[in-house]
Amino acid sequence: MELKISDYQFGERPEVTRPKPEVLTILGESGIRKLVDDHYNLLKNSDYSPLFPQEEEETSKLSVIKQRIKAADDLFSTAVSATC
Repeated sequence: MELKISDYQFGERPEVTRPKPEVLTILGESGIRKLVDDHYNLLKNSDYSPLFPQEEEETSKLSVIKQRIKAADDLFSTAVSATC
C-alpha cells in the first residue's frame, strides 16, 4: 500500500475510499475494539509517544475512563438492540 499526502484547500473534502462493510462483519465488535487498542499501543511505543501520558497515575486514570466508556457503550448497544 502506498500512502500519499496531498495538499488541499482548507475546508475542501477529498474523495476517500471507504472500507467495505464486510470488514465490520468479519471483525465483529471485539475485533474492532482490539484493532483500536492495538493501534493506540503502537502509537504509545512509537516516536509519537510523548503525545501520550507517561506517568503511571495518568495512564491508570485513562484506563478507568476507558472502562467507563466501554460500560456506557455496552449499555447503549444493549438499548439499541432492544429497540430493533
